[in-house]
Amino acid sequence: MAGLSTGEQPRWVHCRSSRLVSPLKAPYVTAKHGLLGLAKVVALEGAPHRVAANVVCPGYVRTPLVDKQIPEQAKDLGIPGAQVVREVMLGETVDGEFTTTNDIAEAAAFLATLPSLALTGQSVVASHGLFMEQVAARRPRAARVLSLSPLRRGASCRGS
Repeated sequence: MAGLSTGEQPRWVHCRSSRLVSPLKAPYVTAKHGLLGLAKVVALEGAPHRVAANVVCPGYVRTPLVDKQIPEQAKDLGIPGAQVVREVMLGETVDGEFTTTNDIAEAAAFLATLPSLALTGQSVVASHGLFMEQVAARRPRAARVLSLSPLRRGASCRGS
């Protein structure tokens, strides 16, 4: 902590997809979720040094990894790639949009510039509303079922 606390307002902001879970990706999901615990430990240990630690959790960002997942999910679900994007990835957002790197940067900048420790050891979700229960309730039933289809078909767990 000593090295991190040399500034006037030391801030530790980590960005990880710690809110999304996917079937067949247990090692990936476990590693990402562990970073939430790390942020909480840094917040506790850093508090005496005025260090704040938080995590920005993005929704789906259109990256090469996501582009690779679209045809894989389409094959697993037996639906077109456009339907994977529209219903599985973005179906629970408020606007049907991917999270952008700018969205994430703005959330991180907000956390990095807070003057107090009122917001520390927390996760802030930048996802176009992806994790709002109200949106999930409005999502078409077919889309909710599609997102579970690999499990219903008895797919085995395999490493990612």
